[in-house]
Amino acid sequence: MLHLILMPGDVSFGLVVTPLEGESAVVDLARVSSLAGRQVVIIGHPPTEGLIYLIKGLKERGATVFLRDHNAGSDPDGKIVASVRALLEEQAVIKTRAESPASAQLVNVGEFNDAIIVAPDDQGGVMAAIKAVGITYPHMDADAAVLDGPVRGKTKETLSTLGFRFVQAWGALPPLGSPDREEVLGWIVWAFVGTIRGGNPEAEHELDGFRL
Repeated sequence: MLHLILMPGDVSFGLVVTPLEGESAVVDLARVSSLAGRQVVIIGHPPTEGLIYLIKGLKERGATVFLRDHNAGSDPDGKIVASVRALLEEQAVIKTRAESPASAQLVNVGEFNDAIIVAPDDQGGVMAAIKAVGITYPHMDADAAVLDGPVRGKTKETLSTLGFRFVQAWGALPPLGSPDREEVLGWIVWAFVGTIRGGNPEAEHELDGFRL
């Protein structure tokens, strides 16, 4: 998992599919931050066996776990969703993509600004994570709905200027499995956040430099 500190908040990007990946993610998170007494918010993670083991492991280490997700439709028999709801009760909000096109729409700005955020390492995950810790810009939710959708819909016409710059920068991301993927992702997120906050010409230059 890629771990970033976006003041405020700690953000880790990645997905866990298998039980072993879920258990390993707990160990990774515990290495970078004490989990006991902390809120851990998992946003936009699809229902997988690994997710169940991630939640169980976090709770066993004393964390209070929340889930905000819109992938209920990818669990046809509903068994994993049911297990997650049983583990988290009212702390789990699980919708379908028809109900919530973007996982970022399931959190308020800064709602979890002191929490550890776990989100997928994709465009929708980035939008949800930074919004949860209090980083936002005009038209963010509309952009997030597009970014959480198919690639062909991510155009200059459907996104804000800033959202489209983010998509262009994302094109520099190496494919899955590449050894430098996490490093490049970290730089893209840093540049995007710095551009949103303003007053950081270096971040803006970096963000636009990825598309060259």
